[in-house]
Amino acid sequence: MSLVTFLFGFTSIEVPPSKTISNIGGLHHMLGLPDHILVAAAGESTECLPSSDATNKFGASFETPAGRKLVKPSDYMELISCLQPNLWASLADEVPAWVNEKRNKTSVERTLRWLDACIALDAASGRNSLGVVVGGSSIEQRKLCATEVSKRNVSGFWIGGFGLGESVEERCSLLNAVTDCLPLEKPRIVSRLGLPGACDTSFFFLEDGL
Repeated sequence: MSLVTFLFGFTSIEVPPSKTISNIGGLHHMLGLPDHILVAAAGESTECLPSSDATNKFGASFETPAGRKLVKPSDYMELISCLQPNLWASLADEVPAWVNEKRNKTSVERTLRWLDACIALDAASGRNSLGVVVGGSSIEQRKLCATEVSKRNVSGFWIGGFGLGESVEERCSLLNAVTDCLPLEKPRIVSRLGLPGACDTSFFFLEDGL
């Protein structure tokens, strides 16, 4: 039976270089995990967090132990091409819970634009992609993002932007609003909830999708 393994952040995949991993045959061969389903996502580890203040229209900014790193969609897709994961979450502009509505709107617009750019650069045209749903603490922007991502050629959804200052109560409301807009036949992964069992429905989404 296949096992699901999540690969988070950029620091863990900078050494060895991505080109070396590609020459080996991808992460499955390098890690000796041929039967595992590898899912790649940017900036989900505690050591590599998104920095909303430094992120701009060109790409997402991450604080890493090696310093701040700006990652453009082209950089990201080159990395994905070398790693060859089974599934990959698109690049996203994640924001903390306390930003205003204008910043939430910008994060959604950027995330959708980067999703389109990633799919356009992907040799498989998004067939193995997970569209990221953002929108901070705004239910309206979360629903808008989920609806728009659903229109793209994605295999499933990565519900992101959690663990950035929202309360446990807010998480449940935001999750319910997002999942109501997503098609039932595609998997959903909820990231960085932080507190196990904080919202029981998150386990249902994972179990139902994967």
